Amino acid sequence: MTQNILKTAMIAAAAIFIAGAASAQRHPAEPEMVFVEGGTFTMGCTAEQGSICKDNEKPAHSVTVNSFYIGKYEITQAQWESLMDSNPCFVQGASLPMGHLTWDSAQEFISRLNKATGKNYRLPTEAEWEYAARGGSRSKGYRYSGSNNLDEVAWYYNNSSDKYSQKPHSVGTKKPNELGIYDMSGNVSEFCYDWYGGYSASPQQNPTGPGDGRECVFRGGGNMSDAEYCRISFRSGEIPTEWNSNFGFRVALDGAVTTIGADTATVKRYHFAPKMVFVEGGTFTMGCTAEQGNSCDSDEKPAHKVKVGSFYISQYEITQEQWYSVLAYRNRSQFAGKNRPVEMVTWNDVQEYIARLNEYTGRNYRLPTEAEWEYAARGGNRSKGYRYSGSNNLDEVAWHEGNSERQTHDVGTKKPNELGIYDMSGNVGEWCMDFYGKYDASSKLRLSPYGYVVRGGYWKYDMDNCRVSRRYQQDSNYISSAIGFRLVLPVEE
Repeated sequence: MTQNILKTAMIAAAAIFIAGAASAQRHPAEPEMVFVEGGTFTMGCTAEQGSICKDNEKPAHSVTVNSFYIGKYEITQAQWESLMDSNPCFVQGASLPMGHLTWDSAQEFISRLNKATGKNYRLPTEAEWEYAARGGSRSKGYRYSGSNNLDEVAWYYNNSSDKYSQKPHSVGTKKPNELGIYDMSGNVSEFCYDWYGGYSASPQQNPTGPGDGRECVFRGGGNMSDAEYCRISFRSGEIPTEWNSNFGFRVALDGAVTTIGADTATVKRYHFAPKMVFVEGGTFTMGCTAEQGNSCDSDEKPAHKVKVGSFYISQYEITQEQWYSVLAYRNRSQFAGKNRPVEMVTWNDVQEYIARLNEYTGRNYRLPTEAEWEYAARGGNRSKGYRYSGSNNLDEVAWHEGNSERQTHDVGTKKPNELGIYDMSGNVGEWCMDFYGKYDASSKLRLSPYGYVVRGGYWKYDMDNCRVSRRYQQDSNYISSAIGFRLVLPVEE
């Protein structure tokens, strides 16, 4: 009994603290948040949803979610206008929910909001959305969010019209649900984090949807929706670039709210920071060495001695999940999958990612120099003189033309090299820091008009082009499904 009272008091204190801090320092775009204590619930077509459930709401299944915060209201037009360049809504008003959006434009708002506030707002997962809409641990089992009487809690087709047509209404003007959250069954439909896909009957814990897909989930009925589409289990999907006047969103925060900072404790909370491998400095022969054979191009010559200092390099190519977690932009990768390497990123895009990652973590990540890249690919001071990074048998260590089925694969699924680093001879080519140019006898960055260095083989390259000395260049705005990147940290980090 005492423990339950203490637990309730701690949750209330945390919510008051967050609300107080937000009211004292809140950016005009920053939403009021409601704490949702984690728990287990049945997601999908439960008994109170009746016989009108769609096939995509089945099977009902057990889901557990951690605690989180969710917006008390849908993002308003006033909040949108405080950060964005224009308001595309046909019906405008400061307290009206933002509509006429694509999933991508919602991500751009979130990215700007995080930069302005130093927090890590995001869209709620579909599971978080439904759990909150059902009232979380306080759920009374309603059909809609907060009531079995839709008129009490929602603006929908039957009550949202003036004398001309249906329209949105000011947020928070209907009754809230059991958690004090408004408009989860009407006003505008709301984008979620997940790709749209089918349900599994097996229990789930903090699900985030399929690893890839074509459409994004949206939830909750809108002002033009019939009652059946306002049920809390109703779900649908839309292409990320498609807009609709009925599409809006609210945001979420992880249960342990942290602001951006450089202290070590904060840095460790960032799951999107790459896993790094220490590379002890040394001297090596860079370029067309004997094991590279007769395949060397002229720009790999002459072979020359290079000395590099110690550094850290990421064990894996940066994944699509890591990219999304930092920039909150729609993933443009041709081969979608959260554990696949991000691609379709320009050298300039990568610089933006690095700047944001450094801002979030307080570290000094950067692209590797070409010399660092080749030294690490060769295995550093543990090198065994392989032709490819980690082996003379390319199939062991790389996804390439002969085995990739013309697509990328999850990072780290081939053997690592001598330093425990993966995919340096395949999967995707990798941007380096350097301008491209002819070799000389130093490892200094070259200044030239020929673009930036790209290293490593990739999924559609033949074996010769996956060698550790192979090099090529592209313009800073060049974009390809064959190019991604990994990162370096100075040794003092």
